[in-house]
Parts: sequence; structure tokens; C-alpha cells
Amino acid sequence: MKLNTLSKSTFIRGLQCHKSLYLYKHRYFLRDKLSPEQLAKFKRGTKVGVLARQLFPGGFDASPPTHFQYAKAVEQTRELITQNTPVIYEASFSLNGVLVALDILEHRDGKWYGYEVKSSLSISDTYLNDAALQYHVISNCGVELADFSIIYMNKDYVRQAELDLNQLFTTQSVLEETRSRQPMIAEEIAAQLKVTELSKSPAIDIGPHCNKPYPCDFQGHCWKHIPRNSIFELDWLSEEQQFELYTKKMLKLEDIPDDFLSDPVQKMKLQSHKTSTPFIDKESIRGFIEKIEYPVCFLKVWYHRPAVPLYEGTRPYEKLPFFIIAGRISDPVLQPEIKNHYFEPGQNSLLDFSLLLSEVLETSKSIIIFDDPFLKEMASVLRTGKQSGMENFVHDLISVFTNNLFYDPIAPEKNELPMVEQAIPATGKLMKDMFTSEVEASTAYNDATGSMRGPGDFIIRMESTSRFQLNAMLSFFHYLKKSGEPEFPTH
Repeated sequence: MKLNTLSKSTFIRGLQCHKSLYLYKHRYFLRDKLSPEQLAKFKRGTKVGVLARQLFPGGFDASPPTHFQYAKAVEQTRELITQNTPVIYEASFSLNGVLVALDILEHRDGKWYGYEVKSSLSISDTYLNDAALQYHVISNCGVELADFSIIYMNKDYVRQAELDLNQLFTTQSVLEETRSRQPMIAEEIAAQLKVTELSKSPAIDIGPHCNKPYPCDFQGHCWKHIPRNSIFELDWLSEEQQFELYTKKMLKLEDIPDDFLSDPVQKMKLQSHKTSTPFIDKESIRGFIEKIEYPVCFLKVWYHRPAVPLYEGTRPYEKLPFFIIAGRISDPVLQPEIKNHYFEPGQNSLLDFSLLLSEVLETSKSIIIFDDPFLKEMASVLRTGKQSGMENFVHDLISVFTNNLFYDPIAPEKNELPMVEQAIPATGKLMKDMFTSEVEASTAYNDATGSMRGPGDFIIRMESTSRFQLNAMLSFFHYLKKSGEPEFPTH
């Protein structure tokens, strides 16, 4: 049997779905392209894992030169253990076709201690299964672990002048949890090894497991029988409702029986689809618009969330702005005055952001945003003590959707601005040189800060993307103004 028939990642994949495991092993070419979000998560995990090594300095890195040389890494780990090496990074073990690589193996006071590093703020059930697998392989390879711990990010840590790794990371023993899962682990390993030897993929239908605990990267293959504009594209249907309809072979919206829904909002949206008629609460939308006073400033802020706090006073994964676009309109008939701002790396962008936002607060009577609760919270803090309340100052366009004031069957319910912009009425198309998501943009920002070429190309792309987003906000805002008028058509 091959050395690496199963690994930590493939075992977790198999726990989620045996069909996914089979496809990964035998039909890898069917795998979906990794999203920017997934790639960013992998890169972040690697960086945090390397940083955590500083908690155990001076260790020997047993990582193989390539993924095809783990046999050598296993042998080297065995030799290092024989020598009672104090700290081993990426200690590799193989047992009956199952390969694991432990982030940190420590030898202290004549005993061995295992540590797995996670870049998250808590310990999930998946992490416990991961740890239990490693404990199973390592202990059955003859290494008795006195303890097994997961090292993860401390959500309450606030950075001071210097980064304190002992405060940044939390180390929690999971020994009892890993031991209690050993019967399940042994049984599941046997089952998964049999799956890898099958001549064809298991007959497993789609279901909620396709996204739990992680979105499966074979959905493009397994879901290919689902037509476009299916029930699965309706965000207002619960997952339970979607799969109940699926089991009844009702895949299209027009297949949904009128008596299937009991919630009045869902009924309204279904009726809107079946009649191709938008739902518009004209009176409420008119009330929303009437609260907005000029001069008004449209704001779009882009954020990144570094796992490791970059600046004094910040926490793990705290939102930090890296680009902002502002469109100020002093009169309803005038075009906006547009300004961009790029936050230079190396300094706390929250400080500059506060100054810019304070200026907006002083020169505008209303701020319009789209789905940005962090910006609203920042504005609220800066406006403490002012006479006007935030409900009459910061207006979030997403509330039109969340409060069910507006629903158009041809438009998304809650989505990023480019999607809204293309649906109601478009001012342009998303160009190839624009970022499609905040994760993609923030990843590019982090790459640009470490590039020898500097941020020039990145800033150009951000300006183009941000202007598109601002135009989307303006377009949707003007559409809402018209939709609140009594004579506005709803067909």
C-alpha cells in the first residue's frame, strides 16, 4: 500500500464525504478551481504555523523537500526521536497507509508532547478529529504522547508595542477528546482505505454535507445535474427546504407548490418570481430616502483581516482598511466629487481612517454605505455626543433587502455591489482588471506590500474596482429614489 494513501487532509475530506475522497484520489482532474478565499486561508495557515514555532525555538525542521519524499521524512523523524531531539517541526509518521505530519513534537522531561497549530480563534470538531487521527498514528508508531494540544489564536489578545507570542497563542490540551475518538478513528480509517480501492465512485447524492464542514471542491462535478436558476439559488429558502424540494424532484422555482411555504415573506418572494413582478414597499422606501440629507457622501471601504495583529492596539483578525473611495454630492442634481485613498502599509490604518471619517462627518449630513457594519460602528464612535443620531446619519442600502422593503426576481437579494449593479440598472460591466471580491483584493494588497515593484499596479486596479463599486451604489440609490415614487412601475 502506498505510503500516503490517506493524509490528515484526505481523512477529513473522507469524513465529510466518501465520494469526495474517491474523486480526489481517482478523478482529481474533476476538482473545482480553488477560490481566492481558499488560497488565502491556506497561505494564512502556513504563516501562522511557522510563527508558532517560535514558541519552541531551536527545533529541527523535518519537512521533506517535496511532497513526494515523505518516506525520507518519516525515516528522519524516527531517527530524531531515537536521539531524543528536544523539538521537531513537521514530525512525520506513517501507519498502514496513513501519513500524518505533526506541526510540533516536543521532548521534555523524558516525555513527548504533540502540538498542532491552527490559525483560527477557536477549536472546532474538525480540529479534534484531525488531532485524534494524529494521536492514533503517532501512538501506534510507538511514540507515547504525554499530552496533545492544539495551539490557536487568542481572540482577546491586544497587541502592545511588541508582538507577544505567548499571549497571541492559546495552547489547549485535547488529550481526552482525542482518546475518546479512537474507536471512531480506527473504524473510519478502515472504511476510507476501502473507498480508495473501489473501481468506481460511491453512489452518494448531494446534500447538506457538500458544504459542511467545508465547501467541497467537487461540487462542479456532483452538482452538474442541477439546472441554472434552480431552487438552490434562492437565498430565502432554507437549506432544509431546498433539499426537501430536491428529494421531491422539484428543482425549478415554478415547481414549488403554493402551499409549500408558510412564511409570509417567502410567499411574497415566490409570488414575485411566479408573476415576474418586483415587490416594492413604496411608502417604506420613500421614508428611507427622505431621511437622507445633502450634502451626502457615498463610502466604500476595503478591509483586510490579518491573523497576526500588525499594529499596537489591534487584535487577531481585526478589520483594517486598506483602500477607500468617497463620492460626495452637495446637491441632488450634481455629479459626485470622487476621492480615493490608499492606506500605506507599515502604519496603523485605523488612525488614518478615523481622521478621514471624521472629516466626512464634519462635511456631510448623510453617509450612504452598502453592507458595512464596521464603518457604521466607527462613525458611531466618532459621532458620540453629537446631536444627530446614527439612524439619521449613516444609511445602509443593504437594509432595503434585510427589511424586505424591496425584492426583484431578476436581482440578487443580498450580494456584493457588482452583482446588484449589474441587475439594477447597469452602468457598466465588471472588467477583467477589477477585483471580484474583498478577499481577492486584500490578498493582492498583502502581496503588493511585499513586492519589489511596489503597489502601483495594485492601486490602479483598486481605483478601477472602487469606482465601479461607487457607481453601483449611486445607481442603486437613484433606482430606490424612483421606486418610491407613486407612479413608479412594478413590472
